[in-house]
Amino acid sequence: MENNIKKFKIGLFFAVLIFAVLIFFVCFCFGKIVDNYKNIVSAKFALTFSEIQEKEIKSFKEEYQSYLPNLQKIDRAIIDSKNPLDLIEFLEDSAAENNIVLQLSPLFLSEKPGLKPLPVQISARGEFNDILAFLDKIEYSRFLFSIYNLSFEYVRISKTDPESGSRIIQANITANILAK
Repeated sequence: MENNIKKFKIGLFFAVLIFAVLIFFVCFCFGKIVDNYKNIVSAKFALTFSEIQEKEIKSFKEEYQSYLPNLQKIDRAIIDSKNPLDLIEFLEDSAAENNIVLQLSPLFLSEKPGLKPLPVQISARGEFNDILAFLDKIEYSRFLFSIYNLSFEYVRISKTDPESGSRIIQANITANILAK
């Protein structure tokens, strides 16, 4: 009887051991299954995302010709910080059209890549209505101006005659222009 109990204990021990090993392998396999499931879901998401991106790129390529005029307008609105000649010519032509005497401060060119504000100071001298027309032309120009300081003052040509030149105004404009 003791021999049967001993055999039963040994059998029970091996059964528990085998059961523990099976549970360990099942848990290990289940962990691998969960990891693989996560990888499959992640890959499926990446595939779906890349398919959506591919459709969007294809759509953009098909519509590119219709976008091109607007893209060119945007490109023209941003001045080249290394060669701001278009801006200077525009300001000089606008001033001449409005009978304004114009002085520009030097443009502070930046070497940083990307879009950046380019500060400029403009002094305009002329009649008030002409200066307003000049400001209107700047505001509705193709360039992206952001005027953050504007001051006006009367210009006295003669110290002895306070009325001389009273129609002449000096406008000081400080602005940022979007540059690339």
